[in-house]
Order: sequence, then C-alpha cells, then structure tokens
Amino acid sequence: MLFHNILLGSLLCGLAVAVPKWCNTTEKAYLVEEDQAYNWFQALHECGRRNLQLVQIDSKEINDIIVNEVIRPNTVDYGAFFWLGGNDEFNVTSRERDFYWSPSGRKMDFSNWAEGQPDNDEYKEHCVHARGIWAYFRWNDYACDNRLGFICEEHSLAAVGKS
Repeated sequence: MLFHNILLGSLLCGLAVAVPKWCNTTEKAYLVEEDQAYNWFQALHECGRRNLQLVQIDSKEINDIIVNEVIRPNTVDYGAFFWLGGNDEFNVTSRERDFYWSPSGRKMDFSNWAEGQPDNDEYKEHCVHARGIWAYFRWNDYACDNRLGFICEEHSLAAVGKS
C-alpha cells in the first residue's frame, strides 16, 4: 500500500503544472503567470477572464513595486519575460510612435524601455513586455504573437474612469 501511495504521489507531482502566483502589495493585488505560453492577446484574455487587466505601469514607483514586491519574490525563472498592458495601437509605419495602456487607453507617460527600445523591429513589434530580472525588468516592444508570461492587476478606478 505504501508503495502504491508513493508511486501515485510521484506520478501526480510529475504532472503538476505551475500555477499563477498572487501577490498583494501596498497598492493592489497582482497575478504573475510565469509560464512562457501566452501571446499578448491570450494574456489579455486570461487576465479578463479572472476579472483582472494586464498591468498598467504609470510611474517609477509602481514599476519599483512590481519589480521588488511582485516579480523578485514570486519568480523562479529570472530570465522569464512578462507581457504588460501596453501597445502602439498596431502602428506599422513608424519606429517612432506612441504607446498606450490597453486597460485605460491612456498614452504612456512613464516608460522603462531597455536601451535602443522601442525599435519596432521589422515593423512587427507592437506589444510591450518586460524582460526578466536579469535585465532589470526593462521594457521592449515585441511581436504580439510571441509566447511569454504575463502580469495581471486588479482594475482600478483610475484605469477605468470614475463615474
């Protein structure tokens, strides 16, 4: 009987999949999906089906909270990439373009771009992701069909507008 329990336990552990991690900060609750399996649209959908939104990082303070309170303590793979809620409204004609937050539709006022970014490589990079901790969580524009992890956040009144 003990052998069967050990065998069953080993089989079940082998089938285990990583689950998204919840993190509560002083600002709000965040969900971190580290599995590099979602394109930007799937990440948007996954957040939405949980009544969340892809993260909108409006300031250095929020960026620091995300890095220090959400990503560092909750990420196993420091090389993981994460979709953020930003995009360039799929502007295919320019390397110099504005980016907007999908949750609110607001133009990005704060950014944490990596050196040389955004570059709209081959005019195919329209969605914003954050590189892993190894790259100091710097942002990059990336083709939206690449498969990455993502970060969701609770909806905020500031993001959806007060009625």
